[in-house]
Amino acid sequence: MFVAGGIGIAPILSCLRTLADRGDPRPVVLYYANDTLERAAHAAEIDALRARLHLRIVPVLLHPPAGWDGERGYVTREVLDRHLPACRRGLEFFVCGPKPMTALVERELHALGVSAWHVRTELFDLV
Repeated sequence: MFVAGGIGIAPILSCLRTLADRGDPRPVVLYYANDTLERAAHAAEIDALRARLHLRIVPVLLHPPAGWDGERGYVTREVLDRHLPACRRGLEFFVCGPKPMTALVERELHALGVSAWHVRTELFDLV
């Protein structure tokens, strides 16, 4: 399970490429949060990786276009819950993005019963 916010997709994209290069058959879910669809970096490459991976992409937009029927707002407990498999035991989560997003996702995963031992976080922030 991957959760990326904005340019936080960069290290996650590297993981997805590696999984694809290795022919990894495991199912992968990518929650990808952005302000708008146009601001989603590497969207074409991520979409193309679906042909090489068992990848489901869940775009989450703060400002979706008219007619958008996907996820809106933030990566909340409800958004996570809607797209996680029924059997969640042993799932690993990799989260990368701005500090407010990663803090929210960590709290929401905890509320869903995911152990902190199964969550890896990388922050994209100014030093």
